[in-house]
Amino acid sequence: MKIIDTYITLAIECSDLENLTFLENGESRLIEKIQSTDEASPSIVVINFSKRHTKHLVNSKLDQQVLFVEGAYQVLKNKSGTPFLNIKAIKTILKNKKQVVDITNIRHKICNDFEESNLHSLKEKYIHRCAEEEIKNLKEVIEKRDLLKLQYQLKFQETQKLKHEKKILMLKQNVGQTLLSNGS
Repeated sequence: MKIIDTYITLAIECSDLENLTFLENGESRLIEKIQSTDEASPSIVVINFSKRHTKHLVNSKLDQQVLFVEGAYQVLKNKSGTPFLNIKAIKTILKNKKQVVDITNIRHKICNDFEESNLHSLKEKYIHRCAEEEIKNLKEVIEKRDLLKLQYQLKFQETQKLKHEKKILMLKQNVGQTLLSNGS
Protein backbone atom coordinates (compact mmCIF):
# COMPACT_ATOMS: atom_id res chain seq x y z
CA MET A 1 0.00 0.00 0.00
CA LYS A 2 1.07 3.57 -0.67
CA ILE A 3 -0.21 6.81 0.80
CA ILE A 4 -1.58 8.93 -2.03
CA ASP A 5 -2.27 12.19 -0.28
CA THR A 6 -1.27 13.90 2.98
CA TYR A 7 -3.46 16.98 2.67
CA ILE A 8 -6.33 17.98 4.91
CA THR A 9 -9.10 20.59 4.65
CA LEU A 10 -10.46 22.25 7.77
CA ALA A 11 -13.38 24.62 8.30
CA ILE A 12 -12.86 27.06 11.17
CA GLU A 13 -15.51 29.41 12.52
CA CYS A 14 -13.91 32.84 12.97
CA SER A 15 -14.76 35.84 15.07
CA ASP A 16 -11.44 37.49 15.95
CA LEU A 17 -7.69 36.97 16.01
CA GLU A 18 -7.46 36.10 19.74
CA ASN A 19 -6.08 32.59 19.23
CA LEU A 20 -3.69 33.60 16.45
CA THR A 21 -0.06 33.87 17.60
CA PHE A 22 2.11 36.18 15.50
CA LEU A 23 5.72 35.11 14.96
CA GLU A 24 8.69 37.47 14.52
CA ASN A 25 9.19 36.51 10.87
CA GLY A 26 5.66 37.71 9.90
CA GLU A 27 4.08 34.27 9.92
CA SER A 28 1.40 33.19 12.39
CA ARG A 29 0.18 30.09 14.16
CA LEU A 30 -3.25 29.01 15.38
CA ILE A 31 -3.32 26.50 18.23
CA GLU A 32 -6.68 24.94 19.08
CA LYS A 33 -7.40 22.23 21.63
CA ILE A 34 -9.92 19.63 20.48
CA GLN A 35 -12.12 18.22 23.22
CA SER A 36 -12.12 14.47 23.72
CA THR A 37 -14.91 12.38 22.26
CA ASP A 38 -16.24 9.12 23.68
CA GLU A 39 -13.28 6.97 22.68
CA ALA A 40 -10.55 9.51 21.84
CA SER A 41 -8.38 11.57 24.13
CA PRO A 42 -8.08 15.36 23.78
CA SER A 43 -5.71 16.55 21.08
CA ILE A 44 -4.34 19.76 19.62
CA VAL A 45 -4.40 21.26 16.13
CA VAL A 46 -1.55 23.60 15.17
CA ILE A 47 -2.00 25.51 11.90
CA ASN A 48 1.02 27.41 10.57
CA PHE A 49 0.20 30.34 8.26
CA SER A 50 2.68 31.95 5.87
CA LYS A 51 3.26 35.72 5.76
CA ARG A 52 0.79 36.05 2.89
CA HIS A 53 -1.95 34.10 4.69
CA THR A 54 -1.30 36.04 7.93
CA LYS A 55 -1.63 39.34 6.08
CA HIS A 56 -4.90 38.12 4.51
CA LEU A 57 -6.31 37.17 7.93
CA VAL A 58 -5.26 40.44 9.57
CA ASN A 59 -6.75 42.55 6.76
CA SER A 60 -10.04 40.59 6.62
CA LYS A 61 -13.17 41.16 8.64
CA LEU A 62 -13.43 37.83 10.45
CA ASP A 63 -16.77 38.36 12.16
CA GLN A 64 -19.37 35.82 10.93
CA GLN A 65 -16.82 34.18 8.63
CA VAL A 66 -15.71 30.59 8.13
CA LEU A 67 -12.06 30.03 7.25
CA PHE A 68 -11.30 27.07 5.02
CA VAL A 69 -7.71 25.89 5.28
CA GLU A 70 -6.09 23.31 3.05
CA GLY A 71 -2.68 22.13 4.09
CA ALA A 72 -0.10 19.41 4.43
CA TYR A 73 -0.23 17.73 7.82
CA GLN A 74 1.77 15.57 10.21
CA VAL A 75 0.58 13.83 13.35
CA LEU A 76 3.07 14.41 16.18
CA LYS A 77 3.24 14.24 19.99
CA ASN A 78 4.32 17.06 22.27
CA LYS A 79 6.64 16.66 25.26
CA SER A 80 3.78 15.56 27.53
CA GLY A 81 2.71 12.89 25.04
CA THR A 82 -0.46 14.67 23.82
CA PRO A 83 -1.02 14.02 20.11
CA PHE A 84 -1.25 17.04 17.87
CA LEU A 85 -1.90 17.70 14.22
CA ASN A 86 0.71 20.04 12.73
CA ILE A 87 -0.64 21.66 9.56
CA LYS A 88 1.23 23.92 7.14
CA ALA A 89 -1.47 26.01 5.43
CA ILE A 90 -1.19 25.94 1.65
CA LYS A 91 -4.50 27.55 0.72
CA THR A 92 -6.91 29.68 2.77
CA ILE A 93 -10.34 31.01 1.83
CA LEU A 94 -12.77 33.05 3.92
CA LYS A 95 -16.48 32.56 3.26
CA ASN A 96 -19.51 34.25 4.79
CA LYS A 97 -20.97 32.01 7.50
CA LYS A 98 -24.54 32.31 6.16
CA GLN A 99 -23.35 31.18 2.75
CA VAL A 100 -21.44 28.23 4.23
CA VAL A 101 -24.22 27.06 6.53
CA ASP A 102 -26.43 26.49 3.50
CA ILE A 103 -25.19 22.96 2.76
CA THR A 104 -26.70 22.94 -0.75
CA ASN A 105 -24.24 25.70 -1.73
CA ILE A 106 -21.33 23.63 -0.43
CA ARG A 107 -22.45 20.46 -2.23
CA HIS A 108 -23.06 22.39 -5.46
CA LYS A 109 -19.58 23.96 -5.28
CA ILE A 110 -17.88 20.65 -4.54
CA CYS A 111 -19.70 18.95 -7.44
CA ASN A 112 -18.81 21.79 -9.83
CA ASP A 113 -15.17 21.81 -8.74
CA PHE A 114 -14.98 18.05 -9.17
CA GLU A 115 -16.58 18.09 -12.61
CA GLU A 116 -14.42 20.96 -13.78
CA SER A 117 -11.25 19.20 -12.67
CA ASN A 118 -9.18 18.05 -15.56
CA LEU A 119 -9.76 14.28 -15.69
CA HIS A 120 -6.46 13.89 -17.51
CA SER A 121 -4.51 15.44 -14.62
CA LEU A 122 -6.38 13.16 -12.20
CA LYS A 123 -5.42 10.21 -14.34
CA GLU A 124 -1.77 11.26 -14.38
CA LYS A 125 -1.75 11.73 -10.60
CA TYR A 126 -3.35 8.41 -9.77
CA ILE A 127 -2.32 6.19 -12.70
CA HIS A 128 0.21 4.36 -10.55
CA ARG A 129 -2.35 3.87 -7.80
CA CYS A 130 -4.59 1.48 -9.79
CA ALA A 131 -7.27 4.14 -10.18
CA GLU A 132 -7.26 4.30 -13.98
CA GLU A 133 -10.41 2.17 -14.27
CA GLU A 134 -12.27 4.29 -11.70
CA ILE A 135 -11.37 7.47 -13.60
CA LYS A 136 -12.67 5.93 -16.85
CA ASN A 137 -15.90 5.00 -15.07
CA LEU A 138 -16.23 8.52 -13.66
CA LYS A 139 -15.73 10.02 -17.11
CA GLU A 140 -18.43 7.70 -18.50
CA VAL A 141 -20.84 8.67 -15.72
CA ILE A 142 -20.30 12.38 -16.39
CA GLU A 143 -20.73 11.88 -20.15
CA LYS A 144 -23.94 9.83 -19.63
CA ARG A 145 -25.31 12.49 -17.29
CA ASP A 146 -24.57 15.22 -19.86
CA LEU A 147 -26.21 13.12 -22.58
CA LEU A 148 -29.32 12.60 -20.42
CA LYS A 149 -29.52 16.36 -19.84
CA LEU A 150 -29.40 16.96 -23.59
CA GLN A 151 -32.06 14.32 -24.21
CA TYR A 152 -34.29 15.90 -21.57
CA GLN A 153 -33.85 19.34 -23.15
CA LEU A 154 -34.74 17.96 -26.60
CA LYS A 155 -37.85 16.18 -25.27
CA PHE A 156 -38.90 19.32 -23.41
CA GLN A 157 -38.51 21.43 -26.57
CA GLU A 158 -40.42 18.84 -28.58
CA THR A 159 -43.23 18.78 -25.99
CA GLN A 160 -43.45 22.57 -26.05
CA LYS A 161 -43.60 22.55 -29.84
CA LEU A 162 -46.42 19.97 -29.81
CA LYS A 163 -48.37 21.97 -27.22
CA HIS A 164 -48.00 25.07 -29.37
CA GLU A 165 -49.17 23.19 -32.50
CA LYS A 166 -52.15 21.77 -30.56
CA LYS A 167 -53.11 25.26 -29.39
CA ILE A 168 -52.95 26.58 -32.98
CA LEU A 169 -55.06 23.62 -34.19
CA MET A 170 -57.67 24.23 -31.45
CA LEU A 171 -57.84 27.93 -32.42
CA LYS A 172 -58.32 26.99 -36.08
CA GLN A 173 -61.12 24.57 -35.14
CA ASN A 174 -62.80 27.22 -32.99
CA VAL A 175 -62.56 29.76 -35.82
CA GLY A 176 -63.93 27.18 -38.30
CA GLN A 177 -66.87 26.31 -36.01
CA THR A 178 -67.60 30.01 -35.45
CA LEU A 179 -67.63 30.63 -39.22
CA LEU A 180 -69.92 27.64 -39.83
CA SER A 181 -72.36 28.68 -37.12
CA ASN A 182 -72.44 32.29 -38.41
CA GLY A 183 -72.88 31.11 -42.01
CA SER A 184 -76.01 29.01 -41.33
